[in-house]
Amino acid sequence: MYKTYKFRIYSTSEQKTMINKNFGCSRFVYNHYLELGKKNKVSNRFENIKDCTHKLKQEYPFLQEADSCLLQKILDHLDKNYQRFFKSGFGYPKFKS
Repeated sequence: MYKTYKFRIYSTSEQKTMINKNFGCSRFVYNHYLELGKKNKVSNRFENIKDCTHKLKQEYPFLQEADSCLLQKILDHLDKNYQRFFKSGFGYPKFKS
């Protein structure tokens, strides 16, 4: 027999602000590299991660507030979506809104 526990987390206003910033930054990075992928500017995820940490964070300082692991994981998800598109015939990745 399995038991489950449900928890509800009541976050403070500072935590809500940080969560919203992380969501916004991840959406921005995903859409930015998806746009570059459409233009064939950057090809693989390792180049994207280098570009994100060195150039993109310098251009857009609000990205420095977000967690770096989060941004790298978003680029991993984008790369996985591209691989699914080219191998399995899933639809082309869509912009996040």
